[in-house]
Amino acid sequence: MAVSRGKKFEQKLKEDFSKVCGSLIYRIPDIVNGHKTTSQNPCDFFGYVKPLMFMIEAKSINGNTFPITNFTQYERMRAYSGIPGLRRGVVIWFVEHQKVLYIPVITIEKMISDGKKSVNIRTIENDGYDYVELPSVPKRVFLDTDYSVLCDLPENW
Repeated sequence: MAVSRGKKFEQKLKEDFSKVCGSLIYRIPDIVNGHKTTSQNPCDFFGYVKPLMFMIEAKSINGNTFPITNFTQYERMRAYSGIPGLRRGVVIWFVEHQKVLYIPVITIEKMISDGKKSVNIRTIENDGYDYVELPSVPKRVFLDTDYSVLCDLPENW
């Protein structure tokens, strides 16, 4: 069985995002009810780099495909569309490929309307969907990732 590194990846994302000059990143705590996590948060993180605000959901996956149904905050993040300066998206660490992708909510919307069920790291480039492969340097377990490129995304992302 594959090892899940999701929570540690969230910590690494926070560390790397905070290296962006003038940034602020805040991890929204999960609400724990007894022994079960029942998060109704819109995302994992709020980030800020003047003049942009980010809503980021962090996910990690072994294999080639990330099922869109695993992006459980999708509907809650959609509710924040149309706000100038707000960037909403999911950051997916494809563990076996040693790649980190940022996929904006608007791209997930398009994929769903096209009938796609998952994000495939092997085909996304040829499928014509908007995404960013974040510059990353492999380390022993995790990657050092440069999140500053998110500040250069188009307004409609």
